[in-house]
Parts: sequence; structure tokens; C-alpha cells
Amino acid sequence: MKKLILLFCIPLIFSLYSCGNNKVKLNDNFMITINNQNITISNNETTYLKELSIENGILITADEKYTISLTYHDSNTSKNIVVDQAFLDAILSPYSYIAVRIEDDYNNILNAKIYLTPDDLPQYEAQGESVGGKDYYFTTYNSKYDGENEQINYLMKVSSAGKLLYYKKIAGELYDFQKVITTDNKIRYIYMVSDRTLFNFNDFGVNSTLVYCKAVVLDENYNLVQEIVFDYGNGKINGVEMHDILYFNDNHYILCTNEAVILQGDEIPSYIAHESDDKMYIVDCILQEVKNGEILWSFHSKDYEDMYAYYSTNIMDYQTYQDYMHFNSLCLSNDNNLLVSFRNISAIMKINRTNGERMWLLGGSGDDFGLNDSFGHQHEVTQLKNGNILIYDNGKFGEVDTSRILEIKLDEENMLSEIVKSYNVDYFSYSMGSVQKLEEFADDVYIYCYGNPIPTQALFEEKNFSTGNINFRLKLLTSRIMYNVNYC
Repeated sequence: MKKLILLFCIPLIFSLYSCGNNKVKLNDNFMITINNQNITISNNETTYLKELSIENGILITADEKYTISLTYHDSNTSKNIVVDQAFLDAILSPYSYIAVRIEDDYNNILNAKIYLTPDDLPQYEAQGESVGGKDYYFTTYNSKYDGENEQINYLMKVSSAGKLLYYKKIAGELYDFQKVITTDNKIRYIYMVSDRTLFNFNDFGVNSTLVYCKAVVLDENYNLVQEIVFDYGNGKINGVEMHDILYFNDNHYILCTNEAVILQGDEIPSYIAHESDDKMYIVDCILQEVKNGEILWSFHSKDYEDMYAYYSTNIMDYQTYQDYMHFNSLCLSNDNNLLVSFRNISAIMKINRTNGERMWLLGGSGDDFGLNDSFGHQHEVTQLKNGNILIYDNGKFGEVDTSRILEIKLDEENMLSEIVKSYNVDYFSYSMGSVQKLEEFADDVYIYCYGNPIPTQALFEEKNFSTGNINFRLKLLTSRIMYNVNYC
């Protein structure tokens, strides 16, 4: 009577025996089942495990076990093995595999490898461990689209020590993967995915990389809750702007879209030199807050004519739609209004959440605080508990050597401002990027993503700038671009 043995990368052996006259013989129909997924394996072949949980994701939690079943041709016998979690923790790094060696009752031997992740899962290197104890959320960035086929991208979640916790393989461009605790205390995971049926600005020659998306919301088990598009409330819908969403609960959120608008005649501001029959092509940035299906307020950038003057070039010089504002981030202010980052005017705008009106501008040539052009093409605005405005200051191409992290102190009563913290990072990136501060520590500890592009692989880091120590670094080996990272 022969033994059947499975080896899991290191000397861990399970023995299964056939009984009586019910002999086991290996052939092409030999199956191994891992968490209810059947895999046919053949001698000396490598197999890549498909994703295990719903919606093509794999979720590995502290209490989860891998159940492995063996099924034999010519036999009704099957045995289950529950692999100890401590062992899984040892082998379940990305790209690890189960080494299978099986000997049947006829002295046939099968050797195979079963990788625990798909063959195209992007590889990464992680060093160190975060001091904050939370998880990192990010997406891969492959944006090529040939008119028919989308590129494959991944949502990825890794632990504070770099262990792969979740991934999801998706056809389309992905943005802003994040975890949210809702106002009714539910866990939600949110990401943006391109949906070209909703309209793509690139078809209209816009001078930007605007992509129309839907916001996808998952529950605590990564099951689909809803998909959100921009609903004008009059039967018209549009794609959601790809950069950001503020999600309070399943019935309450703030989101953005863009519209191509042609201004002509008296619609063109008088301060812009033009002829009577000239046309001005703009991208109108629209924000709205929706609660229980009701639009509470809306903001249109085209309602503020002075904004055209803050754009870096003369809009009238172009016959393509100019994304003169370029929304890329939003957050709640400490007084429960809205802070919005507009890259192409190098400014942060505060918007009143009662009526959707502009309250002030920080930065750029329209600055209300005397800061003027002290930063440029920024991303990821946040207001810290102490009131400081935190941004990732990319800097303008040709004007700076590196991007930087800025904290700006505001006096909104007297309309004064001061840059109180400024830390250069190692590289310059002209677009994308993000920053978060671990406010629970006395030291200046920030998590920042470099964005696009940098001379090495795509990268984010957690660094204590008070000591100079890098707590954690993750390098995505398959790309030089990473849109952002969220630490939640």
C-alpha cells in the first residue's frame, strides 16, 4: 500500500493511504482542490492558482485556513487537509508555491508546482514595517487602450510589513483604492475603474488624461455593494472623475465629473482678448454632494470666470478642450466644508458645503492668502487636526529638482498663511503622487507615493523625517508609475 505525499515548499508532509482493493492510479484526470477550486495537475508542470474568493479576489485573514482536497480517478476516495495558519504565514509571500509530490499504488510519481497567485500578478519588493499598524492600498497602472481591449490592472492591499493581503485582477484603468469606515460604522472598499461606455474625453482631443470611471464599492468581504456614476438628477448620467470620491455611507457621497463646454460670444469673459465669432473650448469641473438620491449642492468651475486667467496658457490659443482646472483630490475641512485640489491652477479651493460656492483659494496666481506661487501641480490635499493644510507638492516641470511634502498654516480670519514644514523627497514627479501624515506620533512621519514617472520602479515610502529613518518602502518591480497609495 503506497503513500501519497504533499510537500509545501518546506518539509511539511501529509500522508494519505488508499484502503483495501480500492487502489489509486495517477493519470491525466488527477485533481487537487484548494478552497473549492479544482486544478488539474500533470507531471513536471507549473500551475497558477486562480483567485480564490468572490469577485476574483484572494483574501487572507488571520483566522483563514486553506482546505486542500485530493480527488483520484478510478476512486471515490478523497481526503481533506487543513493547513495550519502558522505554516501559511511562513510560505504565503507573493509568488510562493505549493510543491506537490504524489506516489500512487503503482509506483507512479507526480511532481508539480502550484503557485498561489496568478502568473501576471505584479511583483513587488517590501522592506521594513510601518509604525502605524495599518494596511497599504494601491493599484497598478497600465493605461494603454487600443480601442477594443483594456489593459489588465490589479488592486493590491499589503500589510504594514508588506504581506500580500488582497488582490483583484481587473480589465481597465484603476485609481484610488481605499478603505472607508462609514458614518454608520461599516467597512467599505472603494476604487475607480474606467468605463468607456460612459464617454472618454480623449475622443474629443482634451489636453489631459481624463478618464471616465465608475466608482465601485465593496463590503467588508469584498463583495459588490454598488457602482456609482455621476447622476445629474434629470435623467442624464456621466462618468465619475477618476481621481477621488468622498464617501460617507452607501447613500451619501461627494463626487466629481467633467463636461466639454464651448463658450462663444458674450459667454467668453471680456478680459480675454477674442473676436465676436471666436469659440473657447473648456472642461467644466463639476462637483456635487448626493444624499439619499438628492443633490444637496453643485459646483461648476465655469461659474468663476477669473479661473481662466490662472491657467498656465491662453485658452484661446487652442481648438481643443482645455482642462484648465484639473481636479485631483478632495477632503473635508475641519469646519466641515470641502477642500479641493486643482492641479492646473496650482491651487487649493475651499467650497461651502451649504451652497457649493467658492470660499477662498490657496496658492496659484489667484491666491487669497499671500502665498502666491509657492507650490505647483500639487496632489492629495488634507487638513490635519492642528489645522495645517498638507499637500504633496509635485512642483512644476523645469522649475524644481525634486517634489516635496508641505504643511501650510492658515489664519482664515486674517487671511494669512505660512509654510511651516517642507521636506524634499528623493525624486521629481510631474503628475500623480500622494501624502499622508501619521498624526499620532510626535515626530514628522509621512507616507508618500512618488507618482509619475521616477527613474526607478514605482515606489512609496513611510519615512520619519525627524530622524531620517525610512520605516517602510515598497517598490513595484513591473512599472515606473503608481497613481497613489492610501494607508487605512
